[in-house]
Amino acid sequence: MELNQKLRLFEYGSVLTIVLVVLVVVVVLDRASAHLRKRLV
Repeated sequence: MELNQKLRLFEYGSVLTIVLVVLVVVVVLDRASAHLRKRLV
């Protein structure tokens, strides 16, 4: 639970970085799956 530990230690810079990376990965996967759905339909 690295994210939880960083929140407890008030390391908000690291928390923000982790959250942004997760958000970017989710957006990229969403766009990729939408593109594949358009090609297959």
